[in-house]
Amino acid sequence: MKLKVLLLSASVAFFAVTGSVSAGNTTSPQSAVVISTKSTYAPGSAEAQSVLQWVKQRSPEYAPVLEGVTVEVVKKTSSAPKSSGALARAAAPPPPVPLPSSANPGDEFTITTTDRYGNSETWGYTWVGGGNGGGAWVIVEYHYKNVNYENQDTPETLGG
Repeated sequence: MKLKVLLLSASVAFFAVTGSVSAGNTTSPQSAVVISTKSTYAPGSAEAQSVLQWVKQRSPEYAPVLEGVTVEVVKKTSSAPKSSGALARAAAPPPPVPLPSSANPGDEFTITTTDRYGNSETWGYTWVGGGNGGGAWVIVEYHYKNVNYENQDTPETLGG
């Protein structure tokens, strides 16, 4: 059975971060390129189930509770530009499924699930590298949002 995957968007964002240079410092400023990719997977798809399993394995205390959800994965990676002062535009592949078990220090994943009512859960992970190439995905945020449709138009419930 072929499962339908909705790839709503894939984006490449470049952002240059310049380090400060003090007077008399002859070194060139430090730069980094941040590449952000986003994929959205249909409820029940193999990809959505794989991502949810990845979350359960790494954060059992924050295991997904919503069912029948659309899964959005955003991955951000940083690297030094290939040539001094130049930012090259490159097509970035969508986040891999299954999600990787390792990464570069500072890489990030944000996973958001949304059910048909608008309820959502969000997990944020950062790769924290250890010595000798070791490291782990560390959960840095978790949010659960329950939408109350009975009072959705009152000012008190707008935006959460």
